[in-house]
Amino acid sequence: MHDGKIYFCFGVGKQDDSRPSCIRVYDTDRRTITARYNVQEQVIYEPEDIVVKDGVMYVNTNTNAKKTSDLPCIFKLSLPKEKPVAENPLDEIRRDPERAGGVYYVTDLSHPVTPAPKGYTPFYINGYFRHGARQIDDEVTYPAIYGVLEKAHATNNLTDFGKALYERLEPFKKNVFYKEGDLTQIGYRQTREIGRRMVQNYPEVFEGHPYLKTNATNVLRVAATMQSVNSGILSLRPGLEWAEIDNSRSFLTTLNPYGNVCPDRSPLDKYILGKENSWYKKYRSYIDEKLDVDAFFTRLFIDVTQVESEYDKYDLIHRFWLMASLMQCLDRQVPIWDIFTEEEILAWAEIENYKYFAQKGPEPVSHGRSWGLASRTLRHLLDESAEDLVRKRHGINLNFGHDGVLMAILTNLQAGTWAREAGNSKEALRSWKYWDIPMGANLQMIFYQSEGNPDVLVKFMLNEKDLRLPLEAVEASYYKWNEVYKFYIEHCDKVERSLAETLKLSYEDF
Repeated sequence: MHDGKIYFCFGVGKQDDSRPSCIRVYDTDRRTITARYNVQEQVIYEPEDIVVKDGVMYVNTNTNAKKTSDLPCIFKLSLPKEKPVAENPLDEIRRDPERAGGVYYVTDLSHPVTPAPKGYTPFYINGYFRHGARQIDDEVTYPAIYGVLEKAHATNNLTDFGKALYERLEPFKKNVFYKEGDLTQIGYRQTREIGRRMVQNYPEVFEGHPYLKTNATNVLRVAATMQSVNSGILSLRPGLEWAEIDNSRSFLTTLNPYGNVCPDRSPLDKYILGKENSWYKKYRSYIDEKLDVDAFFTRLFIDVTQVESEYDKYDLIHRFWLMASLMQCLDRQVPIWDIFTEEEILAWAEIENYKYFAQKGPEPVSHGRSWGLASRTLRHLLDESAEDLVRKRHGINLNFGHDGVLMAILTNLQAGTWAREAGNSKEALRSWKYWDIPMGANLQMIFYQSEGNPDVLVKFMLNEKDLRLPLEAVEASYYKWNEVYKFYIEHCDKVERSLAETLKLSYEDF
């Protein structure tokens, strides 16, 4: 333990090149691993203990005579320096490896509030909020991971590295089984804090008798997130009463038009998200091109054919990737990023980023349908806000949903580089980073009014950082609401016409 961080070591040094000596740094404030170091060249024997003192790490090696004939040693290493600012997306991952988890990334979402134009005060908030940190949201991953490891353990088909993974994960099983898709304790805490920060940053919105409305999709973790944000608000304003709190499948048309049970989802849009279309073929080709799947499994299993006889190896390696990504969402973590090499982690991040780009972003093969459906969500936010302003309401009107919808909303907003087209995974990574929609991600629209000026201003924030829009700002990231509304309603109308036209295309066009 040093300076609020836990340093821990693992690996076996020169005994096995596939299990190099490594050090990880766990930040107790952020509750996540913030640095990872391969020290194979400096610590050639199996590391056992670490002491940090006066800017130096002292690493003691294994002294168990039954495990090694090497003499015990203490290696002296300089404390790793802060890494330079990342120059590209992959450097961002090298600097903060948990970003590789993409939509599983857990990070601090709080940022300083930018000053409003002189004479303006906040009075109303609308927005779209992704649920907080959750478990893996399918019923396949946990049984697959534990099933393959437990059977291989029972049949002596695990390598030493595979045994080490089994020994780490088996006691952890109770922390994930039968919890698929559930909001985790980290998820509850981070979303409660979002609600508290709203009150702290924009107290004027909650003064007097504000209008309070929160709606969510029918998914349990989304409804739980909504209630958690509400509880954060109530913790600072206990006397407030809501006009409406609801979660329903009926909201999917506007809050998640991509949902499997969305009443208005067309068969074509279901096909576009499936595995028979052009983007998925590109996605699979990137896996073949950038990953050696067989090399991964030979690190874990002695006879890989036994595994392949029961599992699709491409699906299974993805399950291991999800499991590694998940750990940062849990209070009790068993980090397993080390089952992948750094090259594999960077490759997976690029590949998975492309998948989200293709499903919800401006991948040309989708003819605009991948992101276009979320124009209906954007229209909902705009019209909802417009109605509340006409009714002279102050307060909040918040909507709760999912990561992909938020990505597609940003594409419709044409904010930053979210709407930039790309033809392959490498190009997509230059403008689209799926870890920018981490657990608890949110889009907030903060409305401002002035006694001396009739113009209502609005600023958009992604994860509480101001967004620049393709419009002329009054000041910094503050825009005239009437201009914002006109611009984006016209955009939504145009997209709706395009959706009607592309609905006439055949499946082969996608």
